[in-house]
Amino acid sequence: MALLMVSGYLAVAEGRRVSSVKPNSTTKTYHCLYTTALQSTGGVCFPGELRIYSPFNDVILPDDTVGFVMAKAYFPANAPEEKILLEASHSFAVPGNPSSDTYESSIPDCLVPFVFGLGTVPACPSTLPDGVSRAFSVVVSDYVRDGRKSSTVQCVLEGARARWKRTPSPAVNSCVHFFGLLSGVAANGGVSVSLESIVLNVGIPDPAVTQATQPKGKKRKLSAFVNKSVWSICLTWHHCSWFDSNGPSDTTALVSTASSTFAGGVVGESSPVHSPLAEEVSEGIPCVCPGVLPVEGVVDAVVRGKVMDKDT
Repeated sequence: MALLMVSGYLAVAEGRRVSSVKPNSTTKTYHCLYTTALQSTGGVCFPGELRIYSPFNDVILPDDTVGFVMAKAYFPANAPEEKILLEASHSFAVPGNPSSDTYESSIPDCLVPFVFGLGTVPACPSTLPDGVSRAFSVVVSDYVRDGRKSSTVQCVLEGARARWKRTPSPAVNSCVHFFGLLSGVAANGGVSVSLESIVLNVGIPDPAVTQATQPKGKKRKLSAFVNKSVWSICLTWHHCSWFDSNGPSDTTALVSTASSTFAGGVVGESSPVHSPLAEEVSEGIPCVCPGVLPVEGVVDAVVRGKVMDKDT
């Protein structure tokens, strides 16, 4: 469970088309390779190479074209000496003539790309020289250049930002999801990211914890879990043909069926009452259902205990 993606505006140049053949295949796939550069908040500029899928008859973008790119990434350990590899999943070129002096006037002032990652923390976090910022490495990977490549990203919780003061550091061997701005070169080489958001302990929840939050046999007014049988009854009822003007006999028959289904309904009266439906469905969600239904079909649907009129 890992990913590494880069998103932002990038300028490209030196476009060239190349073909490749995947293992156990004879079909050629064409891509365009472009030279690019990734700016950082710390002023360091990382050289990169962007690969974009391109059919054989596609036009190569002219030099200095700017585009918004979503790309899978590989960060080499010796960056910026070695190029960052980007595999575009989506790219949108800014229209216009790149050689025009006004070409970049319509481009948003978003010069530093965002980095998104999901991976494992291999070691304990450390305190940076400023004494307040914390840094930790995350091992991530993604499918780049026809194979999965692993990268190590240094994530930084900036001590100057109040939002991080009470945020705990991730535990060793835990899985985290993060995104932030490319900030510079890590202390031991590679890429550093200044975090904007982090999710700790990503993974499947412990089944024992889930069961503890929903004790069997205890009825609750509100539940964090959706009971499929309740939703099935509500949705089926919502789509019944008795909402159409098919005549009193059809309406009465269908209302009678719905009343018996919801246990305790009386046809011909117009005010809803609390139904014992939840007691008839094992571990159901208590809700207010129209146990007393109007013949004229005023009631349209019951969704999570809310009665809605047909006219609203």
